[in-house]
Amino acid sequence: MPEEYVVQCFNCLGEFDSSTSVWCSCDPKNPTKLCPYCLQCFCNASDEYKERFWKYAPREIQAERESLKSSKEKLGEILVRAHLLSTEQLLTALAIQSQTGKKLGELFVELGNIETEVLDYFLKLQNDPPPEKLTIQHINLPAIEKLGAQFCVARKIIPFFQASEAGKRTFQPVAMVHRNDIATWELIAKKLACHPVPFFYDSDEIVALLQNLHRREETKPLFVEESIDYNSFIQKLFMSAIKRNASDIHIESSDIEISIRFRIDGILYKVKQFSKKHQIPLIEAIKKLAHMDSSINQLPQSGKLVMKLQTNRFQMNIITFPSINGESISVKIINISEFLKDLDQIGLSTDQYTELKLALENPGMIIISGPLMNGTVTTEYAILKDLSKTNKKIFTLEAPIQQKIENVHQSEINPSAGFDYLTGLNSLLQSDPDCIYVSDMPSVEVTVQALKIASRAIIISDFNASSCGQVITALRDLGVPNVLLASSISYIINQRLVRKICDKCKEITPISPSILQHMGFSKKEAATLQIFEGKGCETCNFIGYNGRIALFESLKLTPALKSMIVQDEPDSRIVQHALKQGFKGLHEVCIEKIQKGFTTIEEFQRLKL
Repeated sequence: MPEEYVVQCFNCLGEFDSSTSVWCSCDPKNPTKLCPYCLQCFCNASDEYKERFWKYAPREIQAERESLKSSKEKLGEILVRAHLLSTEQLLTALAIQSQTGKKLGELFVELGNIETEVLDYFLKLQNDPPPEKLTIQHINLPAIEKLGAQFCVARKIIPFFQASEAGKRTFQPVAMVHRNDIATWELIAKKLACHPVPFFYDSDEIVALLQNLHRREETKPLFVEESIDYNSFIQKLFMSAIKRNASDIHIESSDIEISIRFRIDGILYKVKQFSKKHQIPLIEAIKKLAHMDSSINQLPQSGKLVMKLQTNRFQMNIITFPSINGESISVKIINISEFLKDLDQIGLSTDQYTELKLALENPGMIIISGPLMNGTVTTEYAILKDLSKTNKKIFTLEAPIQQKIENVHQSEINPSAGFDYLTGLNSLLQSDPDCIYVSDMPSVEVTVQALKIASRAIIISDFNASSCGQVITALRDLGVPNVLLASSISYIINQRLVRKICDKCKEITPISPSILQHMGFSKKEAATLQIFEGKGCETCNFIGYNGRIALFESLKLTPALKSMIVQDEPDSRIVQHALKQGFKGLHEVCIEKIQKGFTTIEEFQRLKL
């Protein structure tokens, strides 16, 4: 097992074990680790943060980094830049290469990462790379015309050389400035109906070449001072995020520019960057729309607004946050029309659904667990919706209320006004509740009180843990007595969200069993596993994924398991006993989804299952 290395994410401030988290694909020669909560790497973190991370990083992480930096072949680096390979896939191939001595290109084909024809194309590109300095003779003028001169200037890109067909794809080399500008890459792919292959050049060089082209072609002026109608821009920005099924919008500032990123299917994509001068007026315009105080910029604020698209209504939960570069803004997008799901539609197996319904008939605590941003709130609201159809008296203590539910008495926690979770729980004791939903248990006092109330009412609560077994361990570590745990908890769910393969471009990808074993699958699993992947199409914006699905493991606390908890048995022994009774962990559940073509082995690796 790799040495644990717990760090705090510079973006969401969550703590995670970076030893088991995956590498980003921003720069194949110098990648950083992805936070499993916000899925943000630290490529854009401060130099101080990076220096501190690498200073104390364990040998295993340092070795993997050096393996990537010292790789003599540039083939893997080019493939990662072209979004045909992830950094994790490159690391896997490098590890196998060190054991077998095979060429990287051959391994990429064996692993199912690329086709033979694609390998041949990139080998030629590797052996005959683009010139260090581009000239007008290198430019693909028809491609410039299709993209539009204004687009090329605004995005600082130049397509060069002629596009080439290889296998089922058409590849177009493109000079770019920004290493992680996925949005521009996607737009180029869509406008040119090709697969862009990025090569990075200096910003001034690209701008100078475009200006030179402008003078020769005598076109209209390319450089226009950017003027923004901020209210109109915000409306278009929010609508664009909604149409692309983004779950979040992040407006962030650096020393020199503002960047806007969308989180789509759990992954962040940069969609726009512009001058720093727009930061204050843009944020003030958003504050005004969300009914915030524009004069406050040193403290976090929150607000809401509702937008409509066709028949759907979307709630935008907006949070401001101060930083050394000025305020940043995060927007959580909730499709009010679709957020409330039926319990039988969230992805539970038939057995899990039946067990959960039985657990909801009697007092006891039902814990919905998982890392942040993995769909636990959706599951909790589906349970509340199901209970609301009964004659039970249901209360909630939430921060914040995500959506109103008919026949449910919902309360929003407001600590500044003296209304916290513990106060709420104590007050509800007088209301004779049948069910209480507690959106968080932030302290041992709240946890113990909720568990005590579970002896006479159904308690539903969210808890941050990596597995069902870890829920028990974490509650013990808080100081909760084993007897209280055993007597109060009736059911535990742990879940993850994985990206779903696009149905329009899904294909079977043959991979040898020996390669699958190197990737972490058992010999038995590797022998029978059928692998699918999305090749990329217009439906999925050439990503290969479209939407996400939930994976669930669930633990029904039987009398035998409760007895083991009282006897202080470790969670590994408890789960081992549950496996004999039919318990399926996330590892097995994910493999089933891979076998059925719902998700990929890359998602399996990303979750470290």
